[in-house]
Amino acid sequence: MKKVADTEAVAMFFSAVKAFNKHWFTMHRQFAAFRENKNRIRDDEGMVHVDFSENFNCKYHSKIQSVHFGTSHAQASLHTVILYNKSQQPVCLCTISSNLEHGPVGIWAHLKPVLRYIRMEFPQVQHLTFWSDGPSSQYKQNMTFLLLSTVRFAMGFMSIGLNYF
Repeated sequence: MKKVADTEAVAMFFSAVKAFNKHWFTMHRQFAAFRENKNRIRDDEGMVHVDFSENFNCKYHSKIQSVHFGTSHAQASLHTVILYNKSQQPVCLCTISSNLEHGPVGIWAHLKPVLRYIRMEFPQVQHLTFWSDGPSSQYKQNMTFLLLSTVRFAMGFMSIGLNYF
């Protein structure tokens, strides 16, 4: 009986190692591509790393006891951005909204002021590359690609690309 249990444990271990190796290889290649993109950036390019933070629970400096218990805390959605350009150090930005929508419309509502900022502060940037995690409910939606293909013209960029971790 002990040999069967040992054999099953060894099989489970090798199965877990195989899955881990695949994950490690994928992660290693993605981060290498990210570093390469960041190191080869030109003056007319911008690389934008974006992600939603978890919804932020707003708190009060002083509050009545009923606010302490229950669900009366307001929440805000934080969308973090790191902008890389050859001409200067990375720029960290964050947009905040009371709208907790993290779908394509919410993403582009957060990105519009970021794109305006890039256009104003980095007028030489004509090409943007976005990097994000790849949840299908957020960045990997057909509406995201539709907005991506129209916003670049409206904002005056020559090209915009998306990459996912």
